[in-house]
Amino acid sequence: GVIEIADALLINKADGDNFQKAKNAAIEYQNALHLFPASYPFWYPKVGVCSALNKEGIQESWNMISEFKDLSKKNNFFEENRKNQNIKWFYNSIDSILKRKFYNSNQKLNSISKL
Repeated sequence: GVIEIADALLINKADGDNFQKAKNAAIEYQNALHLFPASYPFWYPKVGVCSALNKEGIQESWNMISEFKDLSKKNNFFEENRKNQNIKWFYNSIDSILKRKFYNSNQKLNSISKL
């Protein structure tokens, strides 16, 4: 099977009684991520905690996201990945349009129902 690893993992609700649980979970996730090979030569997934309620860890979370974006642009991954995504989205759009036109055709629906 295929396993897709996130580029970053943020654990929210790290506040009140959940703070230590969130910190422990972050450590566990970080340890687990080391079991998998890095997806990129320039980045290893990072784990952080935050509390939207208390507005804590938000800037650090944004910094983590910005760091990945900056490094992926510096390594030309961002543009190449965006190009591949656009191609995939384009083909998915064509596929969706063709299927919709096919299944919205009464003649095709009648043919399918006879099967």
